[in-house]
This record gives sequence, C-alpha cells and structure tokens, in this order.
Amino acid sequence: MTLRRLAGAALLVGGLLAVSSTSAHAVTLEAVLRASARHHPELIAARKKVQARLGKLLASRGAFDPKLALDAGAAPVGPYGAWLAGVGVAQQTRRGGVAWKGGYRVGADHPVYTGKQVTSDAGEVYVQVGVPLWRGRAIDPARASLRRAELQAEAEAERLRAKALALLEKAGLAWIKWRVAAAKQQVEAELYALAERRARQLNVRAQRGLVAELVAVDNARLLASRRERLLAARQASVAAALKLSLYFRDAAGLPSTPTATADGVGPPPELEAPTELAPEASAQEIAAATEARPEPRVAKLAVAAAGIDIALADNDRAPQLDLLLDASYGLGESQPYGAAELAKSGPKAAARLSLAWPWPQRKARGSAAAARADADAARAMGQLWRERIAVELRTAHTALAAARERMREARRAAEAAHALEQAEWRRFDLGQVDLVVVNLREVATADAAAKAATAWGDLQAARLRLMAANGRLLAWLGVEAPAQRAAMPKK
Repeated sequence: MTLRRLAGAALLVGGLLAVSSTSAHAVTLEAVLRASARHHPELIAARKKVQARLGKLLASRGAFDPKLALDAGAAPVGPYGAWLAGVGVAQQTRRGGVAWKGGYRVGADHPVYTGKQVTSDAGEVYVQVGVPLWRGRAIDPARASLRRAELQAEAEAERLRAKALALLEKAGLAWIKWRVAAAKQQVEAELYALAERRARQLNVRAQRGLVAELVAVDNARLLASRRERLLAARQASVAAALKLSLYFRDAAGLPSTPTATADGVGPPPELEAPTELAPEASAQEIAAATEARPEPRVAKLAVAAAGIDIALADNDRAPQLDLLLDASYGLGESQPYGAAELAKSGPKAAARLSLAWPWPQRKARGSAAAARADADAARAMGQLWRERIAVELRTAHTALAAARERMREARRAAEAAHALEQAEWRRFDLGQVDLVVVNLREVATADAAAKAATAWGDLQAARLRLMAANGRLLAWLGVEAPAQRAAMPKK
C-alpha cells in the first residue's frame, strides 16, 4: 500500500479509521469499556463499598430482631430461700415504636415486699407492651438508624454509578487516543517505507551514473528525517497503549497492553451520535440527563438522610409519654404468704402512664441545627450538579458540532494534499520538477493524514463526552451499577 493510497480520503475515513466491530482480534471500544466495568480496581473498590453499606443495613435491621432471654436466680443463704426462673422473648417493633415482651416465669419464697416475683405454684405466663404516645411514636433511634442505612446504601450504589460513568469516559478517551496514535504511526510507517524503497532505487541508479550522487545523499537525509518521525510516532503509540492497558484488562483483572493494528479503529455503530443534532441542548434533554445522571440522586438522598436526622432531633425535644400494659395468667394454685395470698392464680392485668420532659434540650436543638445545615449543603450540591450537567451537555453539543466541521475540513485538506501530490508525481515523470518538490508533497500528504486522524479522534471524543454528559453511556453498555438493589438483604 503506497502513501498516496493511504492518504486518500476514502481510505482515511472509510478504511484506516473505519468501524470494525466484527473482528475477533479487534480491541474495540466496547471491549475496553466492558473490561473496565468488570475488572478495574477503582470500580471493584466501589462495589465493595456498596457491599459494606448493605452489610451495615442488615446490621441496622438487627435492632428489630426478637431476643430470647433466660433468667434464673436463688438466695439459698438467708431467712427466705427465695428462688426465681423464667424464659421470655422481647422485641422492638417498627410500628409506632411499640415494644413487647412475653414469656413464662415461676418464683417463690420471696419476702412480702417483693411480691411481684412470687407466682402461683405452677408459674405464670405474661406479656408486657410499651406504647410511646408522643416521643418515639413517629420515629426513634432504631428506626432512624435503619432508614438512614437504607438511604446510605442507595447513595453508595449511586456513587458507584457516578464512578463508573467517569471511569468509562476516561477509558473511552484513552482508547480513542490509542487509535489515533496507531493511525499516525501507520501514516509515518508508510511515509518511511516509501522513502526507503526510493533510496534503494536511487542508490542503484547513482552507482550506474544515471542520477547525481547528491540526489541519493539528499534522499538518505530525507530517510533519516522520516525515521525520526516514525520513531516519535511509534513511541507515542506505545505510550497510548500503555495508558490504555490501565482500562483494558484480561479476565484476571490484569492490565493488557494492546498492539497497534488496523482493526477496530472506529467506534461501534451504537456510539455514533445522530447525524442531525441540535446545536444547543434542549430543556427536555437537560431534564432527562439530570434524571439519568447519578450525581443529583446522591445529593437528593443526602437531603433525605438529613431529613431523618432532623425528624429524630425534633422527636427528642418532645415529652416522653409512654403507656405500659402488663397482663399475666397464673397457673396452678395461689401461693400464700402468712395470711395473704401474694400470687393468685388466674388472670391479672395492669396499666400505667409515665411522663418525662427533657430540659433544656441542648442536645436535641444542636442535633437539629446540624442536620438542617447538612440538608442545606446537600441541596446546594444538588443545584450545582444540575447546573454542571446543563453546562456539560451544552459544551458537548457545541464540541460535537465543531468536531464535525473540523473533520470535514480535515477531509478536504487530505483530499487536496493527495491531489497535489499526484500532480507533482506526474510533473516529476515529465521532468518538470525535481525530487525535492515531490518529497515536500509526500510530507504534506502525511501531515494532512495525521491531522485527519486527529480530527477523527476529536469527533469520537465529542460523541463519547456527549454520551457521558447525558448519562446514556452506562445504559448503552448495559452495565448499570445499582443492580445491587436486587442483592439487598431482605427485611
């Protein structure tokens, strides 16, 4: 393949920089993004943080686990020889802050002033219920901790999506830079190969006296210059491949350095932006992007978490008014103590109210002030993210429009350089120009090809940034991170 063919517009855009997602050996953009999503350490660490939050959520639910209690005691030394034994279950519920305890107990030989510990001779079954009527009815520390843990787990999943979106954008840009560097290396390789072939021909002709020896020497100088350009392009390609290896990983999660090939240079068809795209982002597109992007959701969840703290602090400022209910049923015969029956058999019930008023409420007032400040800070961050997303979308639209225009101009420049080079070759064949002019045209054609490759890369980078800005990049890959919700512990 000659440099003139390489620099042709059809080859530049339709061959060297063409879409090739069918090659089995191609390092495609999709392969790089999927490898990053699955194996990049930053996303692995972020997924572990989600798992840690899910573990804390499960621990918060443990506050409502029923608890089994065994109790036994005796006083063998002393005038009474009292003894007591019992088994029960206690649980704090999520419904209105109600707590209950029930079970079986048996006790005897207690002094009269501890008559509550004396049961009928076969023991008694009992149930006790505590009902908060004011403080603790709508919310309490256990329910607040659970709700906060749920919000934090959801926020961590959204932060995972945000990290994935940012990382995949970096991975895509690294892939684009690698493909551009590989294309430029191929341009320089063709330019050098052309000079190398001509050097061999000129040396033979110089030895036969058909051309001046100075012409062969000048071509040798040109060959050294082109080799220098090739070495620089090769180094740039290697550096881009090494950077890409941080994102392109094998099944073991280790960096995999790709080699420069002509396969898979372009993006998969799905990444192509619509041919006709509005120069400005519409209000509907900005609203959809704000809804799709994870960062505003993180801020919204932070506001909700602060709201839980505000509700809990307001709850702590309220009076503690509790209704306590106690019911039991004595089994067997009553146990007398002197002339009195301390523990009658059959049903018994009791109820009482307790009231406590916190004062001067500095802890609750301070907690409420801190939580409101946290909520205001989260709202401010949410506003900033909404504004930032709008700016990113508008910037992506203008960048894409400019990149398309630059691509068209680079294509025209490459076509013009190619046509001029062909014209100079025809003039050279007719003896109208010397080899120096032809060499200059070859270099100009190669430079135009390199600029076309850069313009192609800018166009693909603009498309990728647009997909990142509107949040479609994760959905396009089908690797939306918070599939973690399905793995949340059951209530």
